Amino acid sequence: MPDREKLALAALENAQQEPQMRAELTAAMHGFLAAREIKAPSSSMAIKRKLATAADFVTRARSGVVRDGYRRELEYAPEPEAPTRFAKVLLSLASGIAVARDSDAIGDDELRLVLRVALDCLPVIRRQVIAALVIGPVDVPVGDGPISTSALAGAAKVSTVAIRRALEDLQALGVVTCHKGGSGRADTWTLDEQWSAIFTLLADAARSCAAPADKSEKVDDDTFSDLSEEASHNDEASPSEDAGAVEEVVEWMA
Repeated sequence: MPDREKLALAALENAQQEPQMRAELTAAMHGFLAAREIKAPSSSMAIKRKLATAADFVTRARSGVVRDGYRRELEYAPEPEAPTRFAKVLLSLASGIAVARDSDAIGDDELRLVLRVALDCLPVIRRQVIAALVIGPVDVPVGDGPISTSALAGAAKVSTVAIRRALEDLQALGVVTCHKGGSGRADTWTLDEQWSAIFTLLADAARSCAAPADKSEKVDDDTFSDLSEEASHNDEASPSEDAGAVEEVVEWMA
């Protein structure tokens, strides 16, 4: 987390210098682009499929729902946002990154950056819910069954009320499933099977953006769920490793 006071002091030091700074940045960018070969990079069908899957998930998970203005009760969820425009935006961004790197094709590095940007387009609370559902609370490993609202709130470090509303929104949009606990028992939640792979990709993106990317790591062509062995919480993972993963992902989500 950056030092907020230092940021404010730096802004004050640069006060009244914005026009000159913008002009210098413009000139530098023009020079940078002039040295590049402006040619649209190619993109494989595998890359396009990954971008399409990410666009489908993100636009659905960020879509709005209608709640009562007074009681804030969920009334209904309109048809989710179509993924078409967002998919083209992601492809354009990936192409721009490839051009800046003098690459004639969109590769794994460009894909990783674009997927991070796509997942950042989710509302903050929903991102925190997704992170908690991917990793799970330390005492409730993923795969051991549904997770309670309070456990998710603890993992995401957000109030139970806010988490419940985000979960209800995601349920209405067809992203998560609620298991009613009945009288005196808490509701629990699980990932919708259709989106489990992209949820796993979210955890991998959170970790890869917290440290320099390993260029030897490749994005698998068959499934998003193979991207992160650590995110799958296999049986060999220790409790301390699980706890570290929770803190890392939730800190990034915040």
